Amino acid sequence: MKCSYCGAPVEEGRVFCLNCGEEIQWVPEYNPISSYRSNEVVQAAQSNEKEAVKINPRRQISASRAHGKPKKKRRRFWKVLLFLIFALLAGLGVKRYIDQQNYHSFDYQYEMAQTASTRGDYEEALAFARRAVSLDGGSEAARLLETDILCQMGQSEEASRILEELIAMDPSDEEAYARLVSIYEEEKDTVSLTNLVEGMTDEKIRDIYQDYMPVEVKASQPPGTYEEWTTVELYTDGSQMCSIYYTTDGTDPMTKRNLYKTGIELAEGTTTIRAVAVNEKGIAGEIKSYTYHLEIPLPDTPGITPVSGEYTAATKSQISLTVPEGCRAYYAFDEKPTQESTLYTQPVDMIAGEHTIYAIVVDENARESHPGSATYILKE
Repeated sequence: MKCSYCGAPVEEGRVFCLNCGEEIQWVPEYNPISSYRSNEVVQAAQSNEKEAVKINPRRQISASRAHGKPKKKRRRFWKVLLFLIFALLAGLGVKRYIDQQNYHSFDYQYEMAQTASTRGDYEEALAFARRAVSLDGGSEAARLLETDILCQMGQSEEASRILEELIAMDPSDEEAYARLVSIYEEEKDTVSLTNLVEGMTDEKIRDIYQDYMPVEVKASQPPGTYEEWTTVELYTDGSQMCSIYYTTDGTDPMTKRNLYKTGIELAEGTTTIRAVAVNEKGIAGEIKSYTYHLEIPLPDTPGITPVSGEYTAATKSQISLTVPEGCRAYYAFDEKPTQESTLYTQPVDMIAGEHTIYAIVVDENARESHPGSATYILKE
């Protein structure tokens, strides 16, 4: 026979299933010969069987254990589940505690910013760096790291602002200067770079950036009035190699970019030279102005001898001109001469009758004197 609960085979006569521990319901086969047995006989037989079971305690214990096995499994499952839940909650608590500690740790935030920046995750790196700054606003390292990350993200304007703040707080901050100069050079922002180096007050910083310092243009001739033709030379002092740009019409030399190559010859009248030197770093110095007034005096009027008057052929009848050294003279009778007139080389004979001789002197610069004159009456 098989157990009606678990299907395990059951030996005849057993009251409980040895596999699941449930009670076995035995149904006696119908026997017409023994059908006359009274209920008392059947009950006695059942009583004897129960007594037999009680007599075998091992079987009774085995059945009881089999019956209690599923309950023990369930209890173990719940114990394991509760342990896992407790362990999970404890782990979450520990993690939350560590996260809180790290969130308030400058060193952790700074190191995480460096790590994220190294692997190229600049958004995350910036968040860590700014958290580090918020924890220790006086940390130059954190502020510099923040500017480095901003530059990697293409936000150089924001990085420049932070570096300018650091320099304002500490004019001797070499690291901040180095980063800011690098940004201005990369962006070719010579105006900001010029303002930066001109504002350097720390002597050590000025020595470091000596090659960036703007240079002043100087002139070989001091401004003023001159009566001789003058050439003005432009130059700079120091070891820096500079390009000099200049104008003589009053315009901005940085705009016109007229490169100085050789001396500037002054023209008659007033000339203002505006010049600026630009060093190899592209930094322009102050625009300097030099004003000159050139007044070249005219050659002296030539002397004419003899003086005006009446003359006869028997007396001295030749005309002489006094010519200054380095000049030449031109003359004509009865009209004002030009440089196309007769060149004076020796005394000139008077002409019979009344005539006026005119003469001019021309200097080496082709400047003409006022004409001189004398009137002669030559009689035979």
